[in-house]
Amino acid sequence: MTQAPSSNQYWLFDASALTPSQIDGLRQAPQARWLYDHVQDEQAASVGPVLVAPCAAADQLAALLQADDARAWAVATLHAQADFGTLAQHLVAVRYLHTQDGQRYYLRYADSRCLVTLWGVLGASQQGAMLGPVQRWAYTDRQAQPQVISIAHESASGTFARSTMSLRLNNQQLGALLQSTWPDQLLCSVAERQPDLGGHGLTSWQRYTCAQRVCDWLLAEQEDRYPVQVEMLKLGLSNASLDWDEAQWAASLRASHQACIDSCA
Repeated sequence: MTQAPSSNQYWLFDASALTPSQIDGLRQAPQARWLYDHVQDEQAASVGPVLVAPCAAADQLAALLQADDARAWAVATLHAQADFGTLAQHLVAVRYLHTQDGQRYYLRYADSRCLVTLWGVLGASQQGAMLGPVQRWAYTDRQAQPQVISIAHESASGTFARSTMSLRLNNQQLGALLQSTWPDQLLCSVAERQPDLGGHGLTSWQRYTCAQRVCDWLLAEQEDRYPVQVEMLKLGLSNASLDWDEAQWAASLRASHQACIDSCA
């Protein structure tokens, strides 16, 4: 009987969520690979995904992020039948997302919010290419619950061979991806324009739920003016009540829409 190869565990961090001192700490780890270190954009390279083998500094940082509602998305645990170098090679190979019209974008797989959204639009072979030698991709979801992404692996070698495939989305997949990431894009824009807003005590899940309601309304009303969209979400985060029913939400969104049109005019 052939013994199954053992699984190794690694940390994957999104450095965009880390403080300068936390980034410096990871740079001192015995095994750490900045997966965008090849790119000419130094800022992208410094705040991109970081693969780290378990060590005291990385373990402590992972525990800190997992306990932080606002930053739990920035750490994942990868279980892989591969050594550190092989896994790093795979993650570098899938660092880009390609589109049908020839465009290429950085794939922020270290951000679990992006990863989960992308996973939902990928086909089975693309999911296999994404995971490669990874058996289990464990992360904390928006509701602070542990989750795992995995697929059935025929064999470690066969799966890794598939991982060299380009992650290329057709137009339908790209449209679905953009629609799914819309709430997060608006939340990021609100945070950039008004950092002190803070969600008024809302959890990250509650902020996302509010953003999703706003996006659903905007889509139904065919409101495509981005400044208006951002202003509506700002008002929603400031004024919304968690116990509103559908009628109250609809009335609030209609009122805020008119107010935002006036303010953006």
